[in-house]
Amino acid sequence: MGVHKRLHIQRICQLPEVRKRWTDKKGSPPTDDDAERIYSKSLTATLDLLPANSKMIKGVPETMNKLRTELGVKIGSSTGYTSEIMAKLKPLAAAEGYTPDSYVTSDEVTSGRPGPAMIYLNMVRLDVYPAQAVVKVDDTTSGITAGLNAGCWTVGIAKTVRELCMSR
Repeated sequence: MGVHKRLHIQRICQLPEVRKRWTDKKGSPPTDDDAERIYSKSLTATLDLLPANSKMIKGVPETMNKLRTELGVKIGSSTGYTSEIMAKLKPLAAAEGYTPDSYVTSDEVTSGRPGPAMIYLNMVRLDVYPAQAVVKVDDTTSGITAGLNAGCWTVGIAKTVRELCMSR
């Protein structure tokens, strides 16, 4: 996760086990058109379902506020969601107290995670440099790798990572 959802779906369609199951069912491997159709349907579902199913992680707004007011830290956010999805989520996050100084979505850059482009765009928007002055916090493998690739201090959090197979 953490990459543009269109690219994520394309990558899933190229997995050998997915290609085999698709071919067994449909008679030919998935195409880019198939991936685009899946993406379009998933975007519609995401726009319908995500706002009602997104809750702020406890303590995040307070932590961001403390970093901003007491230490003068600028807060940038990067996400595998698109601008269209974030347009729905930003007001919900703000209502819960989370208001980063900059948002970068996966559709704003030519290559997403694990590349550093979203981090660099946040740095430009926030006028922050060098990369060693940035702390990248993420809960996805690709986001953590992006931080390392950007040359930032990088912190992985486990609160929402599915790969850990833990409930708490």
